[in-house]
Amino acid sequence: MRYVQSHHEDVYHSQLKNRCQNSNKNIMERLVIQAFLDGLRDTETRKAQILARPSKFVDALGRALEFEAASQSFRG
Repeated sequence: MRYVQSHHEDVYHSQLKNRCQNSNKNIMERLVIQAFLDGLRDTETRKAQILARPSKFVDALGRALEFEAASQSFRG
């Protein structure tokens, strides 16, 4: 506070008040994918999905389901 000039407080308050949520769907998609990957319990599935770098949630979900099916078939 001691290094900030007093008029900056008004500027920051005005910027915060006028700020609105961005509707960037790419960011939302990345957040959905990240939440999905963080929620995967199997570490091998999670690792495979992270390395695949999915750009869409449906791709991440499909790859995870395929990976799980393949893993189960190898387990017997």
